Amino acid sequence: MSDDDSETGSRSLKTGRFQPGRSGNPRGRPKGTRNFSQRIVAQLSKTVSVIENGQKRRMTKGEIAARQLVDKAAKGDIHSLKLASSMVAAHEDHSLQSRIAALSEPDDDLVIEQVINRIRGTLQRNKQDPTDAPSSQTQAVKGEQGR
Repeated sequence: MSDDDSETGSRSLKTGRFQPGRSGNPRGRPKGTRNFSQRIVAQLSKTVSVIENGQKRRMTKGEIAARQLVDKAAKGDIHSLKLASSMVAAHEDHSLQSRIAALSEPDDDLVIEQVINRIRGTLQRNKQDPTDAPSSQTQAVKGEQGR
C-alpha cells in the first residue's frame, strides 16, 4: 500500500487534515451561543398550562419542578429531601453574600477587620489576667451604691 490510500479514501498521517500549529477550531465558538446552564435556565423559565384543583393555571417549569421536589421530600423520599435542603442552603448562602456585597464598601472590610482584632485582643487580655476585668457582681454592687 502507498502513503495515499485511494481505495478507502483515507489520508495518511503526513497529509492529514491536522497541521502543526493550527487549531482544530480556528474561529472558535460563535458569540452569543448559550452554554448548558443558560439553556437549563431558559427551559425552567418557560410557562406551561397546568390543571390544579380543577382550574387551569399557568406556571413556569421551574415552579412545577420545585413543587414536585418538595412533594416527594414531604412523602419521605430521602434523596429529594437532601437535594431540596442543599438547594435552599446554597440559595440562602448566595443571597446573603450578595446582600453583604451590596451593602459593604471597600473600606468597610478594613474597619470590620480592625474591630474584630480589637475584640479578640480584649478577650485575650481578659483570659490572661482575669483580675483586671471587673466582674459582673462588682459592677452590680457599684450600681446599687450610686442610687
